[in-house]
Amino acid sequence: MKIKYAILWFSLFFHAFVFTQAQEIAKVQTRRVFYNPSTQIGELPHEIRETSGLIWFNDLFWTHNDSGGKPEIYGLDFRNGKVKATVRIVNATNVDWEEIAQDEEYIYIGDFGNNRGVRKDLCIYKIPKSSVPTQGSADVLAEKISFQWEKQTEFPIIADRTTNFDCEAMFALHDRLILFTKNWSNQRSDIYSLPKTPGHYTAVFLLEWDAHGLITGADYEETSHTLALCGYKNFTPFVYLIQNFNTVDVAGWNALRLELDEKGGSQTEGICFGPLDHIYISTEETSIYPPRIFKIDYQPLLDKLPLKGEEVFEYHYSFVDEQLRLRVRCKTGDRYKVTLQNRKGQIIKQWKLKPNAEPQTLLAPIKDSRNLILKLDSGKYLSTIVLQNQEKNE
Repeated sequence: MKIKYAILWFSLFFHAFVFTQAQEIAKVQTRRVFYNPSTQIGELPHEIRETSGLIWFNDLFWTHNDSGGKPEIYGLDFRNGKVKATVRIVNATNVDWEEIAQDEEYIYIGDFGNNRGVRKDLCIYKIPKSSVPTQGSADVLAEKISFQWEKQTEFPIIADRTTNFDCEAMFALHDRLILFTKNWSNQRSDIYSLPKTPGHYTAVFLLEWDAHGLITGADYEETSHTLALCGYKNFTPFVYLIQNFNTVDVAGWNALRLELDEKGGSQTEGICFGPLDHIYISTEETSIYPPRIFKIDYQPLLDKLPLKGEEVFEYHYSFVDEQLRLRVRCKTGDRYKVTLQNRKGQIIKQWKLKPNAEPQTLLAPIKDSRNLILKLDSGKYLSTIVLQNQEKNE
């Protein structure tokens, strides 16, 4: 018995160590609040009990089933969830459909569920919105985007749900598709990019983010520049609202994590921005919950987002006679570090500053004023600025 307890304590210590180390992977300013979403649709029809993705298009919710379901997407009535339209993709197979996304002209269906991490037929089906009816049924042909993960070089037979190459979240951003992996082994998410055009590609790895859970759905709202992600951890669902999302450096993200603890036991699978300034979340059938759609009034929640580095630090700079002159201040009154580096990450100059009510002046000799990066870091807040010498650009 003592040996078992020793193993248990070691395991807890190890996971705590891993969690601590994970903080170094991605500094994301995240605030955590508990939230109980209201119900929009109390129960979805039986034919879509394994709903696994969600978008809002043509005044309908569009969703689909996951592995083994028909190669169809379903348009649901906003009020009662009844199926009003069905689109069958005649040249597709539903191996494990896990996400649906859209841009202005097309709908994308992600067949990239990969619980064992061994699939070599990952793909995304692309259909034109012009072929999607508002009621009734239609058969359509899809274009196909097939791919493999850049970081995956081996395909060993491993235990189910231990891989870091599963995926259930995708959204369209400009000319790319952005994918978030569902990392079973470490509860993180790797972010990848793919072209929208048909063909076969290697999904380009962008960065790793410590999500503290399994990410299962994504959507992006252009007007407010807000990314919404859903997922679950230990059978408790959560939602992330992230502003200032970019795929270069997570330090700029400004995140609010909603813990949907009162919906414990439900399995959130799809998420989308929809009517009435709400976010909608679909859940598949479990032993506790029927398949439902919940809603979140997200606009008031954006005020709960934590401060970001750009709001905390004040800075001004100029280049004079091969010298950089900085004026910097941390508004929160914390100690902070100022680092000047080039784009390769090589440090040119670094200062550690104490709190000061007024901006402090820093000087650094600079022979080449191109490709300079300024980082202001208080430990809690981080701001990264690309310095540009206007005189050199003229």
